[in-house]
Amino acid sequence: MNESRFNRITAILAEEGIENALLAEYVGVTIETISKWRNNKAQPPLKKLYKVAEFFKMDVRDLLVTRVWEDGPSPAQLAKSKTKKAHPVSTGKSKKKK
Repeated sequence: MNESRFNRITAILAEEGIENALLAEYVGVTIETISKWRNNKAQPPLKKLYKVAEFFKMDVRDLLVTRVWEDGPSPAQLAKSKTKKAHPVSTGKSKKKK
């Protein structure tokens, strides 16, 4: 089973030598909640993620697992190109008949 990691809380706690209980108390959640975040059973809401970042005095982006995307157009770019083909954008200028 290929399980994706979305946050680096486990790694950061290990690097800092901090237990779940200390982080849980600061963030205002239970130890079980921290455990769920660490084991990828749940993800922290954005507001709580900011509290975790504050606890470690780090940028919230550093708590997230970065992903390297494959080359090629993004799904947004593909959708945009399909929309343009299906619904050409009007320039507002009308062609004059001769």
